Amino acid sequence: MIENIEFSLSYKNYYNLPLDKYNKNFTIYVNNKAYQTSRQIADLLSPNLCKLHFSDESITEISIYPKEKEQKEVDYFQDFLS
Repeated sequence: MIENIEFSLSYKNYYNLPLDKYNKNFTIYVNNKAYQTSRQIADLLSPNLCKLHFSDESITEISIYPKEKEQKEVDYFQDFLS
C-alpha cells in the first residue's frame, strides 16, 4: 500500500526547522566579541554572506563593527541569534 506523502515549499516550513540542532560551526564577531551560530543561520542573516558561501564554502567567520550610535544594540545580539 502506498501512502500519500505531502510536500510543500513554503516559508512556513521554516518555523518547524530544529535550528538549535544544527552544528554551531560559524562565528560572528561583533566588536571582537564572538557569537557562535550555524552556517545556515548566518546565511539567513546575511544575503551577502550567503553569496560568499557559493564561491568559498570554507568561510567560517565574519567580523562586524557597528557604527558608534548602534553600539548599545550589540549587547542584544546573542538574544537576536537565539
